[in-house]
Amino acid sequence: MAKFLSGDLTAAEKLETIFPESADTSRLLVAVHPADYSASAIAKAVEDCDVQLLGLTVTTMRTRGGRHVVLLRVAAADTRSLERSLERYGYETLSTDAPGDPRLRDRDMARANELLHILEL
Repeated sequence: MAKFLSGDLTAAEKLETIFPESADTSRLLVAVHPADYSASAIAKAVEDCDVQLLGLTVTTMRTRGGRHVVLLRVAAADTRSLERSLERYGYETLSTDAPGDPRLRDRDMARANELLHILEL
């Protein structure tokens, strides 16, 4: 902490200190209309899925429609139920970065099974 406070870390080290990588966490970019932004409503949408909200950051990014883009860090490897919950609250998930994203795993398993089927012919 002393290095961080004294400014002895590089920009990359500061970023890693603030947003440490973890196998059990995911990041989501969520679009929020400025008039509808509520950190507590976003936290409630996350917690409704029994997922812990680890971080919420309003970024400088905007959608083409002028909505704010918010970065969420959550303690979940599978974000599908969380994405549905956010949608129910009126938020749009733009992107997810989840380790071992089940959608990708399912797609890769289907492709591997197709390859095995072809090899058996």
